[in-house]
Order: sequence, then structure tokens, then C-alpha cells
Amino acid sequence: MGSADRQVMEILVNADSIAVQACECRTHYKRCDNPLEVCLLLNKVGDKFVSINKARHVSLTEAVDILKNANEHGLIHLALYMPDHETFALCSCCSCCCHELQIVKLTERKELMVHSEYVAATDPDTCTHCGECVNRCIFDARSFNDEKMEYDPDAYLGCGLCITVCPVDATIMILKNEKILD
Repeated sequence: MGSADRQVMEILVNADSIAVQACECRTHYKRCDNPLEVCLLLNKVGDKFVSINKARHVSLTEAVDILKNANEHGLIHLALYMPDHETFALCSCCSCCCHELQIVKLTERKELMVHSEYVAATDPDTCTHCGECVNRCIFDARSFNDEKMEYDPDAYLGCGLCITVCPVDATIMILKNEKILD
């Protein structure tokens, strides 16, 4: 389990309650066939949505399974938090329906989104340049040049989708202040 995964697990384990609701973006826009029931609501927010029949409570195990399924479909996990920085939701979004991701991509205003504490680091000696990570990156942080994968860390927002498809585990998530592999 990587550091980012541990961070998500810490959020879920420390929640008093977890609920899941259908993705409001995909329900509204209907631009893809990605799973709908992937937005996790925590504590009072989740309890409120359950009380008005807009969500249902789930166990920690089911929440983890929901996140795994969302990742398999290439959805980006976003943490939403209150002004006091208490996380109240873990949404799994797609770039074709998510309002926030569309704004960031169309305007190239990455400062509008909270960036992860992590960056992807690829070991060039292990990378086979298969292209799986290039195809998976919605921020165009990865591309091919002369049949070699190139990585632009300035374009990266820390979603981690690229690491989950690397067949040789050449890419890992590291804290931004750690040394990045060349």
C-alpha cells in the first residue's frame, strides 16, 4: 500500500460513519458509462444525506471496494473538505463529467484545485515505455517522444492514476519533497 493509499485509509478509518451516494456530476451530465455510486460522504454530511434518502451507509470494507472499483475505471479521487479542513467527502470523478476537473482542464488553472502532497516518480531503467500511464493521464503530464515516455511534473496534479496501471511498477507516488527518480 502506497503513502497516498495510507492517507485515504486514515481518512476512512477515522470517520465515525461513511455513506455513499451517486455521483452528482455523472448523474447530471451522463457523458460516460462510469460507475455512479462512488462518492463517499463522511460523518455528519453522510448522516445528513442518508437521513434524506440521498445516500446509504456503507462499511469500511465496502468503501474500500468502491474506491478500488472507481480506480479500475480511471476515476480520480478528490477529497473535499470544510473550511476547518475536516474532510467530508471522497469523490471519484471523471474528466468528462466533473465540473471542477473540466474547469481545470479547459482553463489550465490548476491553482483552482487542491494539489496532492504526492507526485509520481518513474524509474527510467524499469519503465518499458508501454504507454499505459500516458493513456491513463487526464492532465497530459505524460506523453511519448521518440517512443519514450516523458513526464512533465508541472502538469501533474497528484491523482495517482498512472501508478495503478504500470505493469512493471516503474512509477510510484512519493512526497513532493522527496528526491524524484531521474
